[in-house]
Amino acid sequence: GAIALKNGTAAFEVGAGELTNGINQIAAGASNLNTKYQELDGGINTLANGVNSLNEKLPQLTAGATALDNGISGLQTGINAVDNGITTIDSGLEASIASLASIDQIIQVIQVYETAGLDEQIIQPLRELKAGLEAGLGALKSGTAELKAGIESQDPSNPGLIAGASSLKAGSEELKNGVLAVQTGVGS
Repeated sequence: GAIALKNGTAAFEVGAGELTNGINQIAAGASNLNTKYQELDGGINTLANGVNSLNEKLPQLTAGATALDNGISGLQTGINAVDNGITTIDSGLEASIASLASIDQIIQVIQVYETAGLDEQIIQPLRELKAGLEAGLGALKSGTAELKAGIESQDPSNPGLIAGASSLKAGSEELKNGVLAVQTGVGS
């Protein structure tokens, strides 16, 4: 009986040691749990502050997105006006180039008089004037054509003003819609 008591006492001491180790592990785990709970609580407070801050700033962000959208609409209107102006200039240049034919007629009349002995000094400056006008109007027409092509370019790697403004408009609409979606999601 004494041996069984001795063996039982030894087993009890081993069990008590294991129980003490388990209690220490539970205490360490509880301490760790408390630390993590405090971190979680701090994170929740930070999140709540962030959501409140976002709620406060959303009206300003919405107003900014709307102002951007309106500004881009104005930009598109201006670009369209420039495009229309270039078309008008182009038409005017066509008319000016067509009027050069009347200078040709004047030179032909002068050539008739030239055969009658009229001085070449009168005819040559008119020829030079006509050549200069033709060159200048041709360069102006070429320049307006290039300007118009630049405004209307549809090349994705080098978009013109109209395509660029349309792209900006689409982007501002997405921004505005995104802000409104965030505002709706955060507000609820």
